Amino acid sequence: TDMAQLGTAIHACIAGSFTDPDAPLSLDELDRTLNGMGVGDRVATASVLGTIETLHEWIGRRWPGHRAFAEVSVEARLDSGQILQGRIDLLLELDDRWVLFDHKSNPQGHEQWESVAQTAAGQLAAYRQAVELATGKPVSECWLFFPVSAGAIRVEI
Repeated sequence: TDMAQLGTAIHACIAGSFTDPDAPLSLDELDRTLNGMGVGDRVATASVLGTIETLHEWIGRRWPGHRAFAEVSVEARLDSGQILQGRIDLLLELDDRWVLFDHKSNPQGHEQWESVAQTAAGQLAAYRQAVELATGKPVSECWLFFPVSAGAIRVEI
């Protein structure tokens, strides 16, 4: 399986699931998306739906009253002078802060998540700085979500 292609398709499904909280994606909609992106034969649509539903339930319990924004384009001049251009997979807005998520379609088990987190920490730190510069509100938490291996890890920046 081309993990980049599968990851892109899963990202699209997750993003679509956050577009309207009152209209959850159906199995048919996910199936059309996965097939349309050429990975329908590589992943079980019901598993993707289950992972997305579980993600929504967990987020709702952990951060009640949040507003979710998926696939947020970001551009900023960082303190280092670098120009950051990227896309944040998921931002949760709370009254006084943000929670930032990056999705990693890494198929490895949880024993590898810490290593992936160390590799992604720089990207998350840059996104965090950009959000804080743009909004004036702090990013209180950064997370990696692993939709293929079904879990999440908080990344300390």
